[in-house]
Amino acid sequence: MVNQNLIESWLAVMMIPGMTTAQAIRDLNDELGTLYTAQDFGKFRRGSRPIPQPMQDYMLRCAIGYAIGQSGVSIDDDLLDGIVDRLVPPKRR
Repeated sequence: MVNQNLIESWLAVMMIPGMTTAQAIRDLNDELGTLYTAQDFGKFRRGSRPIPQPMQDYMLRCAIGYAIGQSGVSIDDDLLDGIVDRLVPPKRR
C-alpha cells in the first residue's frame, strides 16, 4: 500500500498491530504536549485544516527515521534532526 500523505505515512509507522488511531493520537499528544482530537486529525488527513508545523516536524522525523532504519542503516538522533530540519520550513520567530 502506498501512503499518500504525511498523516497516513506517520500512522503506518507508529501503529503497532492492534493499536487504534485514537491511541496513536494520544501518543502524539503526549509527545507534543497537545490536545488534538480524532476530529482534528480527520481535518488534517482530508486537508481541510493545515497540519501545524510542530506536528509536521514530529511526523516527518518518525517517518524518515523509520524509512532509514528499514533500509538497514542506523542513524543517530542528531543526524536525523539535521535531515528533518533541512526538509521543513524555518521556524517562525
